[in-house]
Amino acid sequence: MVAMNAQTPPWMAKLTAAGIPIEDGAWLCERAGIGVVRVPGHAAEALWAQLRAVVDQTGLYPIILGGDGAREELSERLAQGDAERLPAEALAGIGPIADLDAWAATRLLARAEEAREDEMFEEAERFEQLIAARARPPLLTPHNRKTGVTLCRDTRTQDFLEQVDLALLPTTVGWQAPLLLAFGGWNECPGADEQAALMQNWGARYGAEPIAIGPDVVEMKVARPPATSGDAYALSLQHYAYCADIVDQGTETVDALAEELLGSNAWFFWWD
Repeated sequence: MVAMNAQTPPWMAKLTAAGIPIEDGAWLCERAGIGVVRVPGHAAEALWAQLRAVVDQTGLYPIILGGDGAREELSERLAQGDAERLPAEALAGIGPIADLDAWAATRLLARAEEAREDEMFEEAERFEQLIAARARPPLLTPHNRKTGVTLCRDTRTQDFLEQVDLALLPTTVGWQAPLLLAFGGWNECPGADEQAALMQNWGARYGAEPIAIGPDVVEMKVARPPATSGDAYALSLQHYAYCADIVDQGTETVDALAEELLGSNAWFFWWD
């Protein structure tokens, strides 16, 4: 049993009461009510699943942060006060996007317009063709599905990291994670409020919820992945609108991304 004392963070006591005693726990940001625990990389997903199963009892949603300084970078960002951009009482006021397909089309058409202004006419036409293809999506074959959390592994060797950090957020719903971690709003990464709205949509439609958020990565666990080519293609446009780098510096085509998403229980996003 973990010994509790006056210095023990309250969130640790909540986990102990739920049957998940944590020994190596600390405050990541006490003002924001965010705790953190360091665990072996190979054990992080299993611990996440345990913590997720009791979230209604503890009021603490788990998010894997990764290793290699992710904890320190997040702690510094929260210490700067960024987490107060949207106070706790504002979280409930953020709702899902009314028409996610229209949202994606608007963002992609904006990229087409930017390309046309730069006289990149073939690139502009490519964006327009992607949207038009939604009416008659290609026949897809599941391919190269993502498995596991990449933030638990070394990006070069794919070996598990010796240690990773896992945050405990003061919420019972995963879509609030970008807000509580002040994630987004730099380069091409959407702001935290827009990401929270997207995650509400994807949670309702696909049972998707964030499992890991690193300095420039979001990973989601998906209970009901797309099962048809049309659904997977429409989703791939949404993902591309949200995070262009997963195509432009990853799968290279939206069709290839759609094939990864078809039936996949893991989603990955990365911003350069």
